[in-house]
Amino acid sequence: TTGTTTFSAASCDAPNVALTAFYRETRDSAKGQPNHASDVLGVDYPYVLRMIELDGKETNATIKLGATVAGWVRTNLLGEPDSSQGSTGEVRIQLRPFEIATVYLDLVEGRKQVRDLDAKREIWATVHRVD
Repeated sequence: TTGTTTFSAASCDAPNVALTAFYRETRDSAKGQPNHASDVLGVDYPYVLRMIELDGKETNATIKLGATVAGWVRTNLLGEPDSSQGSTGEVRIQLRPFEIATVYLDLVEGRKQVRDLDAKREIWATVHRVD
């Protein structure tokens, strides 16, 4: 038989845990919160991963991501850090029965890159020019 290769942004080894949301947030969404996961991670645009345990049993889950994890922190639904956090690699998390868990991530390949559009003005300023 031939092997198949698959790629996904995130996967979980626990069959009773569903990954329900994976998105990017800005530091502005934490305005007015003195303690926020983006401060703990030290990133302006953290990724947010939300999951839920579906079978009503306590579970240990390992989340694998398609990017290099520089750091992660478990939070409540408002993004306030929990005591669980890790530095690199996989995200290992314990879920209570029917628990919804949120993890903020610093993904190396997805970090914000500052781009100076003025430095490339000779390219983008002429794109729509009709001579």
